[in-house]
Amino acid sequence: MTGYTKKAVCTIMGVLIAAMVMPHTGVATPYQVTLFPDSAKIYEQGPIKCVPTGQSQTGTLILPGKADPSTLVVSPPPGVMLQDITQEKISTIDSQKIAELKQELANIENKIAGFQAHKQGITARITFWESRSTTREASLEKLEKIASTMSSEIQKAMLDVDQTDLELKKALETRTTLKNSITAIQGNKKYSWKISLGFAPGKQQRIACFWSYEVQGCGWTPLYRLNARPKEKTIQCLWKANLHQSTGENWHGVHLSLATGMTHRQSSPPSIRPWILQPVRPFPVDSSRTMMKEADVPPTSLQRVQQRANQIPVKKEKGTYALWDLGTRDIAAGEPVQTLIQKQTWPAHFSYTIRPSVSTLGFLHAAIAFPQAVDLPQGKGLFLVDGALLGKRHFSFSGKELDLFFGPDPLVTAKVILHDKKSGKSGVFAKKKTWMWNWDLIIANNKTIPISIQVEEPKPSSRDKDIALAIVTKPDFTMTEDPQIMAWPLKLKPQSSQTISLHVDALAPSDMDVDPGWRW
Repeated sequence: MTGYTKKAVCTIMGVLIAAMVMPHTGVATPYQVTLFPDSAKIYEQGPIKCVPTGQSQTGTLILPGKADPSTLVVSPPPGVMLQDITQEKISTIDSQKIAELKQELANIENKIAGFQAHKQGITARITFWESRSTTREASLEKLEKIASTMSSEIQKAMLDVDQTDLELKKALETRTTLKNSITAIQGNKKYSWKISLGFAPGKQQRIACFWSYEVQGCGWTPLYRLNARPKEKTIQCLWKANLHQSTGENWHGVHLSLATGMTHRQSSPPSIRPWILQPVRPFPVDSSRTMMKEADVPPTSLQRVQQRANQIPVKKEKGTYALWDLGTRDIAAGEPVQTLIQKQTWPAHFSYTIRPSVSTLGFLHAAIAFPQAVDLPQGKGLFLVDGALLGKRHFSFSGKELDLFFGPDPLVTAKVILHDKKSGKSGVFAKKKTWMWNWDLIIANNKTIPISIQVEEPKPSSRDKDIALAIVTKPDFTMTEDPQIMAWPLKLKPQSSQTISLHVDALAPSDMDVDPGWRW
């Protein structure tokens, strides 16, 4: 049987199987799709061909294997009632695209088998000629002729092996690509859902219906590009979406909506460690619990086809989520599509935050106040400053006031100078233990523009009434929302610096074993 005859027979068999499995199937035409981040709700319409079954009629729908049949809602026309609905799994009938890909896959499998067989034959030739090297009964003239022929044949065989290996490698790569394409289009499901529908009264041969259902293997991912422009006091926000679907069928002209349901660099300054002076309590430490507690704290980290849209996405509020109307779109199964959702320029107030006890660099901070609450679902964010890439991390926000950190600026620095650190005893008969710290913070703006900067340091805290603390700073500090953090809001001119002096005294009973904290 020739390849053409085989292909014709396969085509005829496919048609016959389809006719047996779906004798009264509705021709589904998706007209609307709502994409959620990890699923989709598909709205379809079409005539469902029915046959009489007693006092009613029975029609059939075929849903993708990734569909959830329990979410199916069927709306028949006025005067027709849906009385019964049942479901069963059936073998997936390949679409034309899948059938073509599978035929290509079969062809490439035959090529691979041919290359492998050819390579085995070459290997056998090489083995044969290598065995001739042990011939000793022939004359010298014959041996020289054998040697010359053997060398030539082995050289040709080795070149043939190299060429065959190259072609085999390409064929294997093509096979992998084809398999991935098939999976991308129809997913890993090898079955479909056959839905039997019972209608009453039983007169119409075709019933025009609308129906909807939810399906997995579809979704979208937000992509953000946030470019900070401190001199312009703005942030340029570009919001795109990566769309994908693997239902096995292409969506043509559907009304599409989206539902929101650096290496060593870090995006925000490190958290300040509390400075606590307290008595040393002589009890054993459960190291396993301590390790678990530390492990629970996440480390700080920087967390294909472009389609032009004729419609501008429009946002609609839907109770617990927002809906972005993208208008009419085409999305092919297995082919990701990237589309623009929104492009905005946000007015922002820029400043720096520096925490000298944990970092010598100032971190660029932006505060944005939106006139109305915004909802930006979690996605991948690309963060830039004046067009220079800072890094990537996950980004999301919901509300009216947004605080963003854009990473450290090497031109905004802090230097810590420790002048004195002492401990001792005081009072009559040395009834008190004492500790003293005296240091300066030098905050420098090496930029060519003036900046606002907030300096933050841990405020010493006592966990015992018998531990007395005295804190003197120049200039005076202000308190933040966190009672354990002292702050100094500063304004620095270009190429200038300012010094903050700190002095801390601690006093405790002489018989109390005190941990003076990490600064000691």
